[in-house]
Amino acid sequence: MTSPEPHVVEAAPVAPASPAAYADDSPLSRSLRRLDHWVGLGEQIALFSLLCIVVLVATAQAISTRLFAKSFEGSFEIIRDSVFAVAMMGSAYASQQHRHLSMDLVSRRLRPRARLVLRMILAAFTVFVAVLFLLAGIDLTRKVALEANTHFVPKWAVAALIPVGSVLIIFHSLVHTIIDLDYLVRGKQPAERERTGH
Repeated sequence: MTSPEPHVVEAAPVAPASPAAYADDSPLSRSLRRLDHWVGLGEQIALFSLLCIVVLVATAQAISTRLFAKSFEGSFEIIRDSVFAVAMMGSAYASQQHRHLSMDLVSRRLRPRARLVLRMILAAFTVFVAVLFLLAGIDLTRKVALEANTHFVPKWAVAALIPVGSVLIIFHSLVHTIIDLDYLVRGKQPAERERTGH
């Protein structure tokens, strides 16, 4: 007696990452979520690329130093500047993921509509701080660009990461605020799960 053929279940193809869709989204909110999603995806790619650079350069530097007692020119500078770039891109991506400011102890005791208002207030504060960083970053980039460049990575390019990161943080915060305002005006409760900054 032959044993029955084992039943093979084929895995479903993995769908590409797509923007979150909610039933109560208006056309405006849906469009903004889509835009926010694709900008966040670009930030993820940038973060992954920067982390790969840090790991590869650090590994090559460690092997070269250990085996040949020789250091690659500019390796420490590349690692340092890449880590700074990761910090700026990571901050922008944290904004896209609602991971910056949270007041869970307060928000848990509030009604959904009050939580929505609190989230908008926190977003406005985030934008205010990011604008200060943006102005300072532009000023720093302008000053550094006038200096003689003797570095492997141009210092103006590193300084420019501050305004770039600030603009992305402002963008995400404004997008989320507009979506929240849209829900507030329509008297709807956002369907997103509560997110924390931990």
